Amino acid sequence: MPDSYKTSLLVNLAVGLGGVIILAPLIIFIGFDISGRAEKIQEQKRELISRTRTVDFLARLKSDSEKAADYSSFLTNVLPARDQLIGFSKDLEALAKKNQVDSGFSFGAETASTETEPGATGFILTASGSYNNFVKLLKTVEASQYFVGFEAINLERKGKDYKSVSNGRVFYR
Repeated sequence: MPDSYKTSLLVNLAVGLGGVIILAPLIIFIGFDISGRAEKIQEQKRELISRTRTVDFLARLKSDSEKAADYSSFLTNVLPARDQLIGFSKDLEALAKKNQVDSGFSFGAETASTETEPGATGFILTASGSYNNFVKLLKTVEASQYFVGFEAINLERKGKDYKSVSNGRVFYR
């Protein structure tokens, strides 16, 4: 082999080896850079999905809050204010008289309203009259403008009439 061929071969090998030595770290560096950028893209994608879910959740909450506002307004208007219970005893006595029942009434203990539950005032209703009239009175009270819950009704027969003592609660906002 001539010397020029050997020299040319050595030069080509040196240039090739030098290129590999220079390009190998460059390729490795580019590979790490691409991996890092791909990981950043994946992280941004996860964050975008999370934000999209959050925006959807907030939109549903806003929609639900509008519905809740309607119900809240309804509930506020359905239950009387505490001050409006002043007329409850007179209304109850008028209903008793309308149903031909003699009655007596007294307020009892009060439970203050909270943000989640209405307030309630206890009462005791004593009544006497016929059984049918007493049942009509109870139905009329339940159908009245007040939200009333009877906790106990003690009904006794006294001759042809009945006498009752009823414990209940009337609710307010």
